[in-house]
Amino acid sequence: MLIVGFLFNSCRNPAYNIDVTVDANIMNYKATLLVSDVNGAVPAGLTVSVTGQDAAKVYDFSATKAIYAPGGIVTLGIPYMYTPEANKPLVFNMLFKAPGYMDKLIPMEIQLGQWTQTVLVTMTKPDQNTVAAAFKEQNTVLSATGATTAPVTVATTSNVNVTQTTTITIPAGTQFKDASGATLTGTLASTAITYDTADPRSLGLFPGGDMSAPVVTLPSGAGSAFFFPAGFTTILMEVGGKQVKTFANNPVTVKIQIDPTYKIVATSALVKAGDQLAIYSYEVATGVMKFESNQTVIADGPGKLAVQFTTTHLTDYVATEAKETTTCKDVKVTASASWLTDGASRPVTVQLFRANGTVLIGSSALTLSDGLVSTLGLLPEVPVQYKVIDITGEQLAEGTILNPCAGEPLNVVIRKPTGVIDAVRLTLNVYCPNKGKIMVPNFDMFFKLPGETTYKLLGTFSKGVLTTSALKVGTTYDFKAVWGNQVKLGMSRTITDADMAKTVGDGYYGDTVEPNRGFLVEACNGI
Repeated sequence: MLIVGFLFNSCRNPAYNIDVTVDANIMNYKATLLVSDVNGAVPAGLTVSVTGQDAAKVYDFSATKAIYAPGGIVTLGIPYMYTPEANKPLVFNMLFKAPGYMDKLIPMEIQLGQWTQTVLVTMTKPDQNTVAAAFKEQNTVLSATGATTAPVTVATTSNVNVTQTTTITIPAGTQFKDASGATLTGTLASTAITYDTADPRSLGLFPGGDMSAPVVTLPSGAGSAFFFPAGFTTILMEVGGKQVKTFANNPVTVKIQIDPTYKIVATSALVKAGDQLAIYSYEVATGVMKFESNQTVIADGPGKLAVQFTTTHLTDYVATEAKETTTCKDVKVTASASWLTDGASRPVTVQLFRANGTVLIGSSALTLSDGLVSTLGLLPEVPVQYKVIDITGEQLAEGTILNPCAGEPLNVVIRKPTGVIDAVRLTLNVYCPNKGKIMVPNFDMFFKLPGETTYKLLGTFSKGVLTTSALKVGTTYDFKAVWGNQVKLGMSRTITDADMAKTVGDGYYGDTVEPNRGFLVEACNGI
């Protein structure tokens, strides 16, 4: 069904050496990052790099130090010798860049026993309105000394999607400096972006891509925290193509309108003028959230609320409540899905909500299996609700965790989805002359129905086997296989049997030569 000669160039090269067969178990931990823009497209020219404390321990899942992102899919592996320790997770950052897009840095944390995770990464353009973000660009000619000659105001405007605004006021005489401290001269290009925190789609646009931040400078010092944002903004400035990092002579005033439906965490009361919110900044280069100040909520016109503060540096700013999680324990979650038999798996989405069950605060894709053990980490000492959503959209489980910070184990019973469930077993054995059957390295498989635009993660082939309940016998699918820096597509392939086992190789095609029965074909030429 799918030609995947990309897995190996030949049988002497399964991972650069046929005599050292790639044991899938060398990568004990796995993380998949799916990168797209707000429209679901993969940014052209996407590059990815690893930074931070444990960057040296992070590999591509294909066992190379080079990290690949074919088709916007990044699959990371942590070798067995770098297994995280209890109370000492692996911490690193994933930095994504693409021409025309804002850099995106995702802080990552891999806990002991957190065998796999899937992270959705959303990249945005600074000059693009979306359903959850509105921008304003403005040019200002500076004096010969690089200063503003009059006060400058840069303000986003509300629209049907984003009703909040961000206003930046720059006093006359303000100068602009780059990262080295040099004063910049020429024309100032300013961009302000404001986000609608009431829209669940803003979750992926939040600084760091997640409201749970492992590296935070709190008022009390370094730690971790969970954020409940009432509003946030991105401010970008350039002079002559050089990024502005700081201001001289005058601080700049920033006013962020906040979501009027935001509810204070402790009381669940609607936010009002006079309440206090914290201002945090986020530095993309470091992935650190930093406490700046506490500010009083003010009225800002009919039905509008805002926070206002001054700053001498540029970054993302968040008006938020922050709940420290530095001493919180991970929640060990065991899933019971007895209807998933014979080792079958099924893609689901786990959603987290504030206690009222309506405000989304987290979402993660998960490949479910019966008895699966996973972890929920860096959750605050406040009640949260969880929902498990099937790939079909059906809700399969729900519940409340009264104090996630306490780390009490959680057992979740997953209901069987409505309708007939097929357990389809996909098996690949690769046979090479003079070598016999060789072990196939683990790789991810994605799928969609013909005509759909977005591929979904089907699961991971482990030692040549993937059993899933997401496929139906007699149904046709498009498949995408990812290994290292290559992607292979198999379009309009029909699942003809519940057991799609196949042994393939040069001159050896198993029991049948029917092309739709060979899910993966590996040529052994070149030995």
